[in-house]
Amino acid sequence: SEGVRLSSSVRLRPNPAGYSVRLESRSIPSGSYEVEIATVGGSVVDTRRVTVRDSGQLQEVLDLESLSSGYYVVRLRSAGGWVGAVPLIIVR
Repeated sequence: SEGVRLSSSVRLRPNPAGYSVRLESRSIPSGSYEVEIATVGGSVVDTRRVTVRDSGQLQEVLDLESLSSGYYVVRLRSAGGWVGAVPLIIVR
């Protein structure tokens, strides 16, 4: 299963980002999700788990300090599959 496509409802702020970015959604099903940050070439450079409560709101601060300036993709995956992907630019 591909899961629900929510790319339009998942946002990164600010973007471009410096040393941290906030992953936000106001309309995501409750549950546990895996957040991946990957290079545009597909190499995963960071993975973490987040939990969305019944409110359907997600607000997670992602630490980018260990990553170099460049282009990345932040992907969100539920147990049912990929939920969405959002481009991320890191500029320092």
